[in-house]
Amino acid sequence: MIGKMPGDNWRKFASLRTLYSYMMAHPGSKLLFMGCEFGQFIEWRFKEQLEWFMLEHEQHSQLKEFVKVLNHLYLKQKSFWEQNQSWDGFSWHSADDTENSIFIFSRISKKPVISTNSNEPNLSEQPESVLVVLNMMPSPVDKYRIGVSEKGDYEVILDSDSKEFGGSGFLSISYPIPIFKSVREGFGGFPYFIELPIPPLSALYLKKL
Repeated sequence: MIGKMPGDNWRKFASLRTLYSYMMAHPGSKLLFMGCEFGQFIEWRFKEQLEWFMLEHEQHSQLKEFVKVLNHLYLKQKSFWEQNQSWDGFSWHSADDTENSIFIFSRISKKPVISTNSNEPNLSEQPESVLVVLNMMPSPVDKYRIGVSEKGDYEVILDSDSKEFGGSGFLSISYPIPIFKSVREGFGGFPYFIELPIPPLSALYLKKL
């Protein structure tokens, strides 16, 4: 997969982290072939072992760590898999920003069932959701508005551009604590919006606190 990414090495690894983040957040089953988790350049060959020596290079070991974090996050966030077969588990926020090539959607869990003394289940609690922001361009955006459905603070739970994964750390430069408060003003068909910088060739996962 790393060999299929365009650009220099930095863009290749940034694009691949974004692609993996998109795959994990999008509805459907997941498949990652052997060696892709650490950026092996050649296709796996059954007569040989994987090129484990690639992990001696920092970018490859950082990609492996990113995939590890992404896997654990996927298991933890039930909104990614609880409603895979239903439109109730997916909501577009922005799919037509052709100028910036930014795509935004939410994944949504089932409404929690709270047991009561009555015979009817209580479904008044809100389902969990994760907001997914994908920037497919190699340039950052300083301020970007995103319509959201709920009032509150939204925390970045994954930043594929984080320095620990080999990224530029663009978001953490201005926001070492990546939490963004919603504004009560309609935007993009939603009653609130948040505004945040978006790193280049990146994926952000946000969750309301």
